[in-house]
Amino acid sequence: MGIEKLVTGSFQVVGDGIRIDAQIVDTATGLQEGSDSVQGTLADFFDLEKRLVLSMLRRLRVKVSAGEGASIERDTNNDVNAYRLLLQSEGLLKEPTPSPALTVPGIPSQPREPRTQQSTTPRRFTRLLLRVAYAEEPAADALEEIQRFLDAYRHALETKDVSALATLYVTFPDAQRDTVGAYLANADNLTVTIGDVNVQTRGGETIVSYTRQDRFVDHKTGRPVHLEVRLTKVLVRESGRWRIGS
Repeated sequence: MGIEKLVTGSFQVVGDGIRIDAQIVDTATGLQEGSDSVQGTLADFFDLEKRLVLSMLRRLRVKVSAGEGASIERDTNNDVNAYRLLLQSEGLLKEPTPSPALTVPGIPSQPREPRTQQSTTPRRFTRLLLRVAYAEEPAADALEEIQRFLDAYRHALETKDVSALATLYVTFPDAQRDTVGAYLANADNLTVTIGDVNVQTRGGETIVSYTRQDRFVDHKTGRPVHLEVRLTKVLVRESGRWRIGS
């Protein structure tokens, strides 16, 4: 597939602190060629993320243009808790958002255990790469159908119609319904933009990647929130309709 380097990593959260580690692996030898770490508070997560990205690009000897550097540095996500809930609503994080600890008189609170998570597993990552490697460009009429599908997906989010959103998935478990509902309930005046869409087909599957940008007012704090995430979905056709399979 022409892949020479693989960047992978993990993160660990202890209390309000976070540490993020990243490694560069040579795919031919399996040896680690470089690594770096950043750590700070959860409130600084997005600044830490940008620092780590720029550091890993330097270690990969990638020359970043002025425009690319400005793109990395520009302000995108600005609320860690909302970003986490967005990822959970898209099925990208399995761990539920922790509730505030309750203090009961006479009973000491228990310290929280560190939470550690590894990045996308190699097996799952390889499956996706194989799908993309042997993909083909879809027909023009299929592209139009998929664009209408994404418009329906965006409209269901903006109108907070969870039932309509559920019909766009092959399966929509109760846990996901609850998480999506919690995210939408906290997003006042929500607007959703979907852009930079890339579509590839392989067999009976269609792989769609896009950038989702959400802007809203946090219901609890009244603060404006801007979130941006790159998503990849596998669409399948059921009874003549497109649905999100995974």
